[in-house]
Amino acid sequence: MRKHRDEDADFANIDDDTADPKMMPLVQQLIRQQTRHWDGKMVADPVQERLLEIIALKKKALRKHSKSQSKAAEPGAARI
Repeated sequence: MRKHRDEDADFANIDDDTADPKMMPLVQQLIRQQTRHWDGKMVADPVQERLLEIIALKKKALRKHSKSQSKAAEPGAARI
């Protein structure tokens, strides 16, 4: 479980000074250059996708295993 963070402590060392006016055009230019239209591919998580594939394969294998065991346990099934 996540503990509550003390925001006052986290931001206590941040100065309230205004930004350097010489830096503002550079920062604004950088923001403009890095701004992109939203695309769902920006937040793709290949690790999660692979884990979901692994889980699906394991579930499929368990279902096959369960079916084969239940057929062997059916009354009247030949046991050799």
